[in-house]
Amino acid sequence: MSDPARFHPLAADTVERLLALLETHGVQEFSYEDGALTLEVRGGRVELPSLPPKRQGSISSPAVGLFRPGKGDLPRRIAAGERVGMIATGHMLLPVLAPGPGLLIEACQAADTGVGYGEALYIYEQD
Repeated sequence: MSDPARFHPLAADTVERLLALLETHGVQEFSYEDGALTLEVRGGRVELPSLPPKRQGSISSPAVGLFRPGKGDLPRRIAAGERVGMIATGHMLLPVLAPGPGLLIEACQAADTGVGYGEALYIYEQD
């Protein structure tokens, strides 16, 4: 059986209990869909959709200024809206925020490097 946790936050033991229950009651085929999860069981085999491809992109600078990277080693997991760095511009520090959950792979700019608006700061892989 495929690892259900790779496809959906549904616990593997929940799928195992479901399979046992279906087998106990002689159910040969079962299909469930809720928008976030599609699960099909045919003859005791679980069929799950393949993982969508990861989307890799960049996190860009919100303004012109000096890039101040965030703390922590790369690569690392990040949450949506997490501050991953700052842009120092004049007397202000503007946060550089993660656009969504994913993996922050590498910095494109060194610390205290001058950057332009929209310039890539990090390589990022979205979940």
